[in-house]
Amino acid sequence: RVCTIMHFRGYGPEDGDRIIVSTSCQVGQSEILPAGEYEGTDGGTTFLGEERVTWEGDRYRMCWCAAGESCVQASNFQVDAGTLVVVGPKHDQRKTCISSQICIVEDFQGEQLRAINQVRVS
Repeated sequence: RVCTIMHFRGYGPEDGDRIIVSTSCQVGQSEILPAGEYEGTDGGTTFLGEERVTWEGDRYRMCWCAAGESCVQASNFQVDAGTLVVVGPKHDQRKTCISSQICIVEDFQGEQLRAINQVRVS
């Protein structure tokens, strides 16, 4: 899915403000995740994604840069604007089932997973 951040609040947000989604907003530790750059619209309260998000389920940092500033690399986004929760499984989990036996997958990890979620094995 394409991610849209709505109802973003702050003092004086405006169109053209930018957010990156990263594991950290600290200089030297931040990196922009794929499809993790957003530009503010609606007076800086809505940030529309343009690409499909394939991040693993986890909690990420929203790092902010003001409109009119140099917002070209991760180190320009030093203001930690909060947490973005991506609901879904962690990537690259390894589970084992034995052929012709009932398979119960335990300890399936992710963010806000529920008992009604399903997994497809391919």
